[in-house]
Amino acid sequence: MTPPGGDRPSEVDGRQLGDLLAEFRPGLRRMVTLRLDPRLRPRIDASDVIQETYVEVSRRIEDYRASPEMPFFLWVRQIANQKLVDLHRMHLGASKRDVRREGRAPGPSSSLSLAYALTRDESTPSRVAVRAEEAERLRDALEGMREIDREILLLRHFEGLTVDHCAHLLQISTSAAKMRQLRALDRLGDILREHGGSTAYRPYPT
Repeated sequence: MTPPGGDRPSEVDGRQLGDLLAEFRPGLRRMVTLRLDPRLRPRIDASDVIQETYVEVSRRIEDYRASPEMPFFLWVRQIANQKLVDLHRMHLGASKRDVRREGRAPGPSSSLSLAYALTRDESTPSRVAVRAEEAERLRDALEGMREIDREILLLRHFEGLTVDHCAHLLQISTSAAKMRQLRALDRLGDILREHGGSTAYRPYPT
């Protein structure tokens, strides 16, 4: 995966906004696909979330230019993530009884997202069903990891963000992000060996 550009505010001024947003689309699609609750995937398309994000970006771009407190890509990603949170609340909050029964809050879950990422296989309908069962079992095991460790694996190995971007989002130093990434990978390896073997699931390459 190639990390997105647009880190410096000057790039937002010096390039066409549309060109930058087109460059960001693959990364945002990965993020939305990974973070979307499985119950909502039949109803919500990642492209619609991205389109709503871009409308919001266009509306608020002058605010960013006036006070760029983070890299531009992370600012756009933040807006996309908020759109996801709002969608989870809107759709899952409308069925609170089901949410309580399933024991999940109406919002993105790092353990659920990581389990989905590690077991994703849509080659055949039957394989999808098998992977869904595997993902649920793996999700339970991943609950034993710290939230920040699940997040850095999602950000680094599945969204394809740079270590610097991960550090910024997690509000830790770059060196701490590197160390936490290594420890999280070791812990993930232990979990995978306990649930199907070390070669059963593989993070996407970065």
